This record gives sequence, structure tokens and C-alpha cells, in this order.
Amino acid sequence: EPLRQCGMLILGSGGSTHNLRQLNRTGRTDAWAREFEQWLLDHVEHGRFDRLIDLEGFPPLFHRAHPTLEHFAPLLVAWAAGDLAQPGRRLHHSFSYGNLGMSQFAFGAEAG
Repeated sequence: EPLRQCGMLILGSGGSTHNLRQLNRTGRTDAWAREFEQWLLDHVEHGRFDRLIDLEGFPPLFHRAHPTLEHFAPLLVAWAAGDLAQPGRRLHHSFSYGNLGMSQFAFGAEAG
């Protein structure tokens, strides 16, 4: 919060789906990657931060999208630094190499 009050821009970096073993160099995006992106978007844009930190509530495809939790953590840190009281907003969405999700989210006053 003190950084936010100083007007600092805080960036978190990582793929919204980040399983390098599941890359598809043909460029075709698999259904599991699209489903995970939708799950993530629904939670971010509806302000469900609490559900994104509840491992028990993760869909089974979570571990296909993120084999380990440190690949997912930057999103949570960026949201917490932005403002947990506000939902996020997706600014960009694409896939690289088929299944590498490249969503960008804004959190805090800039998200509105």
C-alpha cells in the first residue's frame, strides 16, 4: 500500500499459462489452455482474489497450466500490490507457441 500511495507502478511478469512442456509449435491452442484462461479471467474480473489463493478450489487443469506455484505467484503479488478491494481488468490476451498464455492485467485505480 505505501508504494501505491507514492504512485509507484508495480509490474508482475509471467505467463498466464506457463507449462513449457505443453508448447505447441504448430500454433494450435489446446482446449485446456483456453479453459484455464477463461477460469482466470472470470476470477480476476469478478474480484475473486480469495479463490485464486485457495489451492483446494483450483480446477484440475491448474497444474497443467502451471506445473509449480511460483509461475502463478506474480499475478497474485501484482494484484495484492494494486488493490485487493477492486477487480482486475484484462488489457491483452493472446497465446504464443499454442499454449503459452500471454494475458496482461491491470489492478488498482488503473484497472477501472
